[in-house]
Amino acid sequence: MKENKINHRQQVNRDDAIAYLESLSQSLKAGKVVIERNGQFVSFITPDFINLELSARKKKDKNEISVELSWRKEPAVTDIAPLNITSKEPPAPESAEKDEKTVEPIGAAKAENMAEKPETDDKTKPEAPTIKTGAAKATPKAAPKSK
Repeated sequence: MKENKINHRQQVNRDDAIAYLESLSQSLKAGKVVIERNGQFVSFITPDFINLELSARKKKDKNEISVELSWRKEPAVTDIAPLNITSKEPPAPESAEKDEKTVEPIGAAKAENMAEKPETDDKTKPEAPTIKTGAAKATPKAAPKSK
């Protein structure tokens, strides 16, 4: 099978970068992404579960955010901590303990994914909440067997 591939690198203003990301977001919501340039295109049907790889790096003269989305016919799902994306920096480490219980995961099963440990009377050793992404629960269920 021939590999369809488009590579694109361009400096754009922030509004144009946002427009590209919004177009990608809308296409993902629709379940189909088509990327086209100069008459060549790559077309994808997007499944319900997609692997997301995000890295952020800050150097003296360069800042970089890389986003990679990938999937296979049979998605592999792993249970990892949620990722928060916001325009606000988190609180300083001293006050982070107080605010830990307000962290909410991003995703469809937001309410199901929070499981806090019970409060203890021992004030010298506070317990942080346990956050479960529920990704393992998100695997497709098998159809009931007919007899």
